[in-house]
Amino acid sequence: MKKQVLALFSILLFGVSLQAQTSGDSVITFAIIGDFGSNDSNERFVSNMVKSWNPDFIVTVGDNSYDNDEGENLKFNVGDYYGDYIYNPAYDKANTNKDGRAYKEKKNLFFTCLGNHDSKTEKSLENYQQYFNAKNNYSLTWGPVSLYFFDSGKDSHNNGNGKFSDATLQTIRTWLHQPNPDNNFRLVFFHHPPHTCGAPNPRITSMIDFDTLHVDAVITGHEHLYERLKHTNNQKLPLYVVCGSGGANLTEDKYIDQANTGPDFSNVVFDNKHFGAIKASIITTGKVKTIYFEYYIVDGKGSRLEDRYYIQK
Repeated sequence: MKKQVLALFSILLFGVSLQAQTSGDSVITFAIIGDFGSNDSNERFVSNMVKSWNPDFIVTVGDNSYDNDEGENLKFNVGDYYGDYIYNPAYDKANTNKDGRAYKEKKNLFFTCLGNHDSKTEKSLENYQQYFNAKNNYSLTWGPVSLYFFDSGKDSHNNGNGKFSDATLQTIRTWLHQPNPDNNFRLVFFHHPPHTCGAPNPRITSMIDFDTLHVDAVITGHEHLYERLKHTNNQKLPLYVVCGSGGANLTEDKYIDQANTGPDFSNVVFDNKHFGAIKASIITTGKVKTIYFEYYIVDGKGSRLEDRYYIQK
């Protein structure tokens, strides 16, 4: 049986760090960042906060690096901030911190989505694939969570909306129709959001009905803001979340249209004024699994919790 609760909770209820409540509990923590590779103080604030959580791994929702990535910008825009979590035995230049956790464990802990800035040119795409050793579409399982990463296209605000290729659409349908015998959490990540108030039109044009594919959350970026949306029936899965506030300049108010989320959606939480990231924690107690999502905002003065919600199985 699955139960979803979308609300802010008292810190007293779950505890500040969402630590396991008994010695028999299992805890996995990971971070979600997006639109972050700006190589500036805002990216630094977010990366320092994320690393202070000591997550088991980090997930991105695209635009991992800005500007021209035909040179060494991936090192300056990503490796210098998150190198502790990157390990790529096929490309030693990606191993920027050989004292970091990932290199010591010989295990990559940094899983990326492809964004439109990452595929700005053919050379940029080649460098992205080489640096992260990442396919455009891939999946992985970590304990009780299955994560799916899809390529939503290279189009930007200037030249159109994102679009799943026919091959990617077939991959999505094939992978997400597979049985889920362990009742894992199933999280989908790609770059262009299907629902957002951050643009005058939807950002992914080749839509697919994730509501029918038995996933728990669809998490995207592209719009430089944070937004959690709900269905008109607020108990219906999946969650839709936009988390594109990892460092690049935030979306200006003039590009916000609160009526743009779609007829069956509204945003529960919206913030285009702060940089931040999501801390996800999965606590397993006996046969009960709960995934908590906490969105923290951060600046040079510190960080604070802005949004919290959970899904339970």
